[in-house]
Amino acid sequence: MLKNLLKFKLSMIIVGIVMFVVIIIGIISAATGTVIGYENLKKQSEEKRGSVTVANNYIYTERYRTLLNSHLINDGYVSLERLVFYLQRIHNTLDTTTLSHQEWEQAYLNNLNSEKKQMIPIKTICKQIKMDSNIPEYTIESDTNSNGVYIEKLNLCEVDNVDITTSQEYSEDYPYLPFVFPLKDSFVVTSMVFEMRDVDLGLSEKEQDRVNFHSGWDFGARLGLPFYNMCEGTIKNIVNTQFNDLPYKDSGNSVGNYVTVACNNGMEITYHHIKSNSVPLMYRIGTPIKEGVLLGNISTTGLSTGSHLHVGLKINGEQADVLEYVDFNYKRSKGGYMVEEYLEELKNGNELNDCVLDYYIDRKYSNPDELIRDMEDLQRYGCVSGMITDLIYYDDTNKFYDNYKDDINELLSNLLDGSGLSIQEFFGKNFDNDDPLILNFSNKNLLAWFGFEESSYRIYEEIKEKMKYSDFNYEC
Repeated sequence: MLKNLLKFKLSMIIVGIVMFVVIIIGIISAATGTVIGYENLKKQSEEKRGSVTVANNYIYTERYRTLLNSHLINDGYVSLERLVFYLQRIHNTLDTTTLSHQEWEQAYLNNLNSEKKQMIPIKTICKQIKMDSNIPEYTIESDTNSNGVYIEKLNLCEVDNVDITTSQEYSEDYPYLPFVFPLKDSFVVTSMVFEMRDVDLGLSEKEQDRVNFHSGWDFGARLGLPFYNMCEGTIKNIVNTQFNDLPYKDSGNSVGNYVTVACNNGMEITYHHIKSNSVPLMYRIGTPIKEGVLLGNISTTGLSTGSHLHVGLKINGEQADVLEYVDFNYKRSKGGYMVEEYLEELKNGNELNDCVLDYYIDRKYSNPDELIRDMEDLQRYGCVSGMITDLIYYDDTNKFYDNYKDDINELLSNLLDGSGLSIQEFFGKNFDNDDPLILNFSNKNLLAWFGFEESSYRIYEEIKEKMKYSDFNYEC
């Protein structure tokens, strides 16, 4: 009996010791894990620009992605850092994840230029904050949020410990603005720039970290959708290593097929995961390329789980946010350059024809329907309506006739020969028959209008014919 009791006590002691050790190990592990997690996040935070970190981005991603997708094209773009900063100062809270969707959306819209629908420079926002007595002067100190994630205090109003509202040197002017947006059809943002993703591909730790750091924007869109060049420059590189549109698990190629353009402003844009051999054959390394022109087609080559376009930007060799350099309401980003490009192709060396084309090119139509409508209105109402603003005053019409009189007279001669009409019958009582040398203002005015209208009509007929056979394929 005593022996059994001793055995039981010994067993209880052993169990107690084991439980104590387990508890101690658990406490140490938990504490260590917290410390490691905190220090890693803090380290990452300190390494990234502007005090808003890659590590913190995922906190805001889902909420911000909704805003981005709903406002991207129509309202412009506001950087995540700018939005977080604004919310922190307005609400005097570090943890902006506690704010409602409506508060985020309102902040987003408040940080757009209501007239131009462009992002307001941070310097302007800082000045507004300084003048608004209702906005807290200081944001609370850096700390961990309710989820235990470390968040840095954000103060974009200071650069190198200098208040940018008083600094004459601080500027957000970007050279050669803006870039055009590469897509002209529906899409969704599937990954944001500078996100840290958690994708396990069975790679080495170093390779895994490289793959998981997302250096650009991912735009999910249908397979084969065309994308367009964002900047004027030259082709720097074209890589077609995947002839089949295979996912990563079958190809082992992380970026897939891609094309890189060296922009004339010194920046560099790369488009990843594109369809094999989709870059037009005219483009080779070193070939000049205009912004807004067709560059290739979207696919899912490389490290890709679905059809999408990855767009990355480098400035002086460093990764940057390409959307910071895009004006989404600039007409070229909505297809204007496609219209201009095709109009340029209609030039034939005839000075009058090319002059009329230049007039329509300068209008920068956002889509072909606007162009066609203007041309049809001109046929309906004529230059006498005043719709061609360059040809309203006698000084302008007379100068126009003098510059292009040979081409205008040839057009008129061909038309009269074909119709059997005399010049007096064609123009009616408005034409001065006593001016055969076309010296007076009135006759020059009539002929200038005729030259513009007839040239415009011929261009219109050519465009309609091309559109009829789908050779003139505008992308809107």
